[in-house]
Amino acid sequence: MLVRFNFLIAGFVLAMTCLWPSTGLSENRVGLVAAMEAARTAGLSQGAIDRVLGFGYRFGLSESDTAAFLEIGGKASSSGGNTAFVIDKIEEGLAKHVPISRIEEAVRKQLGDFAFAQRQLANRPGVTAALNERLAQTLRMGLSRGDIEICLSHPDHTARQVVLTAEFMAAVRQAGLPPALANSLVAQVLGAKDFPFALLEIARFVRDAKQGGNPDAVVAEDAAKVITGDMSLSQARHALGLASPEAASSTGSAQGRSAGASAGSGKGSGQRSGSGGSSGGGSGGSGSGGGGGSGGGGGGGGGSGGGGSGGGSGGGGGHGGGRN
Repeated sequence: MLVRFNFLIAGFVLAMTCLWPSTGLSENRVGLVAAMEAARTAGLSQGAIDRVLGFGYRFGLSESDTAAFLEIGGKASSSGGNTAFVIDKIEEGLAKHVPISRIEEAVRKQLGDFAFAQRQLANRPGVTAALNERLAQTLRMGLSRGDIEICLSHPDHTARQVVLTAEFMAAVRQAGLPPALANSLVAQVLGAKDFPFALLEIARFVRDAKQGGNPDAVVAEDAAKVITGDMSLSQARHALGLASPEAASSTGSAQGRSAGASAGSGKGSGQRSGSGGSSGGGSGGSGSGGGGGSGGGGGGGGGSGGGGSGGGSGGGGGHGGGRN
């Protein structure tokens, strides 16, 4: 069996010798085979290995660069990281023509973030690879390692509670709350008698309240009351004139459907006007068919304007649906 396996590997390398782009012909193919074996030993799936090898041919990589990416994939696998995410990022960088060195640097940083998260949650109850990845993701959301250490300061919190706290900190900062106020809310979370598991809903309240033009101090004060249980989330939203998440979502969806119907009506009107306009101006019908306001004939231009108005209304409705 071992002889047969080595024969297959040799055959693969021979095939790659024939197919590999000229940029890699001077590289040592033994290093690539060794990288394949190391990645496989580290637990990287054959599908993932094949995918990385495919990058070499698609993007004209040298064997040494491909071997480096295999090494990164192997490290992600052996550490329990999200190998699909890592390989996706490699492909994304290559497709955007990002320099190889920068791709390697970015992906290795992500692996370092995962390793850091893994160490922080190692002794927490309920830790999983998914929670490690979520905590690492908060570093990509703008938190520093020092911020995460703040979220770890409650000794009895489970891994899930730590991650929820970090995600909350990142979310309220992204919503535009100043760091000092965001940290004060995190302190409330850490000191709460009963852990507020609806933290992401509270962060959503902060975002909506900020978008509604409410002062930072007022938003933070009401959010703190929700965290401590002195006010319900619905009461906090009502106090600041915000619709409930369910009502806002329902209203936005209805507006989107109504605006979409209006857009369709406008487009149809434009097409009919365009057809009429074509008898007076040969390019009118063609112009209005696109619904963008570029008809050449008089009738075509009128139809086109109707389509443009409908389309604009549709866009507004869609935005309303996504706000909450």
